[in-house]
Amino acid sequence: MWHIHNEYGCHNAACYCDVSAAAFRTWLRRRHSDDLKALNHAWGTTFWSQWYYDWDEIIPPRATGADPNPAHELDWRRFCSDELLSLYTAERDVLREVPPAIPATTNFMVNFNIDALDYWRWAPELDIVSNDHYLRSTDPESEIDVALCGDLVRSMAGGPWLLMEHSTGAVNWQPVNRAKGAGEMRRNALAHVAHGADGIAFFQWRAAKAGAEQWHSAMLPHAGTDSQIWRDVVQLGADLKALAAVRGSTATAQVAMVWDWNARWALELPSQPSGELRFQELVRDWYRPLWQAGVAVDFVRPGDDLSSYRLVLAPSLYPVDDEGAKNLTAFAEHGGTLAVGFHSGAVDEHCHIRLGGYPGGLPGRPRRAHRRTLPPVVRRDAPPHRSGPPGCHRRPMVRARPARRRRTRRPLRQRAAEGHTGRHPEHPRRRNRLVCRHSPRPRDPLRTVGPNLRRGRRATSPCHPAARRRSRPTQWH
Repeated sequence: MWHIHNEYGCHNAACYCDVSAAAFRTWLRRRHSDDLKALNHAWGTTFWSQWYYDWDEIIPPRATGADPNPAHELDWRRFCSDELLSLYTAERDVLREVPPAIPATTNFMVNFNIDALDYWRWAPELDIVSNDHYLRSTDPESEIDVALCGDLVRSMAGGPWLLMEHSTGAVNWQPVNRAKGAGEMRRNALAHVAHGADGIAFFQWRAAKAGAEQWHSAMLPHAGTDSQIWRDVVQLGADLKALAAVRGSTATAQVAMVWDWNARWALELPSQPSGELRFQELVRDWYRPLWQAGVAVDFVRPGDDLSSYRLVLAPSLYPVDDEGAKNLTAFAEHGGTLAVGFHSGAVDEHCHIRLGGYPGGLPGRPRRAHRRTLPPVVRRDAPPHRSGPPGCHRRPMVRARPARRRRTRRPLRQRAAEGHTGRHPEHPRRRNRLVCRHSPRPRDPLRTVGPNLRRGRRATSPCHPAARRRSRPTQWH
């Protein structure tokens, strides 16, 4: 098998030189059918007087004194991904001219920190889809990242794939490089197998004595064969040999989750309602409960065939084109269950806001009964939010039934302890609902008695408004 290049876009995802600027203009001509007026419309250049009168006026989104044009930035990200893809195909085609025919691949980087390439467009060009996966040292739930990335690579491959790189222990390129705990390397490797990997490989075979990655872990560490890492690698080899029967097997899922690199790029551009939103974190928040429940998940694009799924989740689909919006709407109209996260469908593929209310082109907009803003969820490990208390973030929740409206008033006993009287300060004849001597429990001073009253029974507390009509006057504190 040919391994072409290594980690396209890892250290050279973009170039802003004049040669790249000329290539960018050529790419834009193809994308916009050589129609400069169409490009001006797509980029909304009437705003801030950015109108282009000639193709040669267009340059990459270099440093600017103000916020960049989001449509310009998004097309630039697409261009960079496509240009690197053309480099891969050119190198691959040279090797295909040399007999015999040998499969070719290159290693993707479906990781927590890499978003340079649209791998949906790359996967069909690979004979075998491969991936490098490394963990974030500070991630307390790294096992979820292993599962999520494994499902995403399997979905792009359409079946088995190859894990070309991961580490036996610590890496050397993060601020703090944590060594893996006992059994963690074995767990991660077998988790990749469980999510479709037919091969498990490492970087690197022997730990380097010198060079930039001399402190990167390896199968054969500096200590040699008399080390725990070496014994764990040997044990993993025996485990994989015992699992040979599952090689080439596939699995089916009834739940699909929408993943789109265009949405990831656009959501994290400047000038958003919040600069703290991160696409992968939003997707992971929805993926976590499914993983914990043992529910298999496929990842799909907005325009993919969804007929085989019962549930489709779109946690963060900020831009969506008309074709993708129609496809998701048709899935819901034909009996499928579609859950859409906040800020999804707000703009089209050119970052133009869809007018008429949110979520724009996605189902749920015409009927206000289906629209609900999810409340903030406080996470103790989250950083402070600029518009709320520490740890306050809007986080998606999937509910089988509509959530009841929560009361925001303070508990009754707390209000009484703060000196509130039984009379309303502005309306003396109106009573406040405070705590009375008939309250059955401190946490439930006024027990709901609706079902009992409907059957003609006596209310639990005679101080309940519905019970005062048939009981003696109530003494209020």
